[in-house]
Amino acid sequence: MKKYTYKNWLSGKFSLIYGAKLFKKNDDVVHGVKWEDFNEIDVLKIKEKQKELFEQWKNELVEKWEKSFLQAFENSEMKNDFLLGEIKNCETVFSIPAPKGFFEISFLHGDSVFTRNYLSEVQAYFHEVIKKGNPKNYDFINSPNYPHQNKSKIPPQIYAQARWEFYKWLKSFNVTKKISNVNEEKFYSQKQIAIAYFFLGITINENNFKEMLKKHSVTRSSKILQKLITKNSQITSLTKNKTVDSKHLKDLVAAKRLIVSKKNKEALEKIDQIITTFNNDFDSHYEKL
Repeated sequence: MKKYTYKNWLSGKFSLIYGAKLFKKNDDVVHGVKWEDFNEIDVLKIKEKQKELFEQWKNELVEKWEKSFLQAFENSEMKNDFLLGEIKNCETVFSIPAPKGFFEISFLHGDSVFTRNYLSEVQAYFHEVIKKGNPKNYDFINSPNYPHQNKSKIPPQIYAQARWEFYKWLKSFNVTKKISNVNEEKFYSQKQIAIAYFFLGITINENNFKEMLKKHSVTRSSKILQKLITKNSQITSLTKNKTVDSKHLKDLVAAKRLIVSKKNKEALEKIDQIITTFNNDFDSHYEKL
């Protein structure tokens, strides 16, 4: 009988020998566990979960970079040069000889500072997996419950894959497309989309959320499934926190714009009523303070 199971790994109390070596002395995590310590079914379950976590982390990075780019692109007076600069920075990451010490590239979404070893690993993944087509390996991914992970330290494999997908997105970007159209169609938050589709009477689920996000947002995260609106009380009640309530009012107005684009008169009338009521409640409550 094998020593460990998928549930053991998922609990975060067991760290695979192939994973990122982040741990503290005298902790209660069993380190250095090998595939041979699991039965075949559990190995497959772990590998499937590792792939899911890899894709999720990678997608979050790409979405963040795309959003930052679009927001700055709108304000740029040299849009083509701006786009070419971001493309060149991506190409530099993949091709520049790894220098001694630290290396810094100024991307729009924040400077990327690389150590020699980190940049070498990013480039190794690029050449072996992306360029040569060798299979992806997710063995380094720890359980999401592993207690010593540092989400600010992006594994080089994930960084390389995300940077490549962002690069392809930049290369396909149409500079002549009016940014106003991008804003109108793609700049809705997940909450705003959830509100709009609630009034449109369309249920967002695992089968259709990606297509909806593709239409209305630069994000593709499944977190929208945690933000679904199922009843009016979720969007009509004041929290008594002015900052939160102000943002919610803006979300309602943005959701109305999305509904207008769908030309659904009934849904538009419903959200107009909600906005009027919420706005009146907001003014009434905060004018007293």
